[in-house]
Formats: sequence, C-alpha cells, structure tokens
Amino acid sequence: MARKMQKKIVCKYCGYHFDAKKKRCPYCGTYAYPEDGSDADVVYVTERVRRTGVRKVLKYTLVLVLLVGIVFGSVVVGKKVYDDYLADELFPEEVLGSLTITAEGEIVEHLGPSLSSESAGVALNGEVHNVYEITEAEDYTWYRVEEDIWIPDDGTWMTYTPAGEVEDE
Repeated sequence: MARKMQKKIVCKYCGYHFDAKKKRCPYCGTYAYPEDGSDADVVYVTERVRRTGVRKVLKYTLVLVLLVGIVFGSVVVGKKVYDDYLADELFPEEVLGSLTITAEGEIVEHLGPSLSSESAGVALNGEVHNVYEITEAEDYTWYRVEEDIWIPDDGTWMTYTPAGEVEDE
C-alpha cells in the first residue's frame, strides 16, 4: 500500500516540520515565507517525518505535576489549618488559672516537668501566663503555660491565681 507523500516545510527557527500549505509554523508561530512571498529560505522535506512532540509532552507533564502538587499541598495545608482551628477555636484548652512571676531573677522554663528536661527559655519578673496544667515533681510545683513549656515554682517565685478569682490590684 503506497502512502501519499506530502510536501513539508522545516521551520528554520524551531525545526518543526509542518505542511507546506501553511504559511506559519504551528509550533513557534514563525512565518515560513518572507514578506515578499519568495520561498528562497524555505527548506522543503519530501519524506514523511514523524514528530513526537517530546518537548510538548514534557512541558505538559511538568505543568500537570505542578498543578497536582499545588492542589495536594493546598488540601494538606487546608486540612492542617482547619484542624488547628477546630482545636484552638471550637475546643479551646481549659485555662486553670494565671501565673504571675514575682522572682527577682530569671526562672528557667523547661520542655517538661523535670529539671533534667531541656531549657525552653526564661520567665522574667512581672510576666503573666495562663496555666493549663499543674503537677508536683522534684520538690517543685510545675505549671504548664504553653503546649510544651513548663515553669517550676518552689513556693516563693510566683503567684498562682485560680480561674474565676480576681486579683486585688
């Protein structure tokens, strides 16, 4: 079975092969014929040429992967934001009271209710913190003031006021 050969043009800028009937390259948009209408610079190809469009396939694949990444990332981040909203706004952690630092020096904050746990910073005189949990350990009363921040008290370094009570000023 004989195949009909079509006259093809090779774009001199991008190398794309296209039908000689067209005046512009469909890939890059370059005019195949000069403005005067002569075809002196046009290269004709008479054999059948198969162009796979690998560049286009790679470009569209990359765009698709990026779009999927953006959508997936948005869903994951959106779920995290929503979960945080549910945890913080709809079901806030119960505040047991407030803690006012009265010590003259710095009190080391810890990542757990133990002197051997890592330091998380310092608490200074005059600071006021919400208390979410209280525990006794190592001869200290430990107050949890943030998710993983604990402040020790030996009974003289701070004043604890239970929730619902108002301090006299």
